[in-house]
Amino acid sequence: ADPDNRRDMVSGKDQELTQYVKTLTQMRKQYPALRRGKQLEMWQDENVYAFSRQTDKPNEEVIAFFNNSFESQSRSVPLRAESPWKNSSASLVNVFNNNDVLPIQGGQVQVTVPPLGYVIYRIAG
Repeated sequence: ADPDNRRDMVSGKDQELTQYVKTLTQMRKQYPALRRGKQLEMWQDENVYAFSRQTDKPNEEVIAFFNNSFESQSRSVPLRAESPWKNSSASLVNVFNNNDVLPIQGGQVQVTVPPLGYVIYRIAG
């Protein structure tokens, strides 16, 4: 009921921002784990934070990585023990770019997060 909750976003003035918000909305609709499910912390250090979201639907999981550094950051991040993919040969696929694929090797993924950015992956069996 707060009338100021979207005052800064004037739809249509900034086409790039409007398109970006539409893309985010589409991603949330397409991947239920982006809007609900069990959230589990995966990684935390001075520059990188990552969490996993799993729904009750079998094998549905997304992993989000965030970088608060002005430089890109690379990490080898272990999957959680609760992940059904921990001991598999599945891959992570970027939800925004299907060509960006990270293999799960030895229960871990090697990820690079852009400066002051984020990446979100879904599990692909």
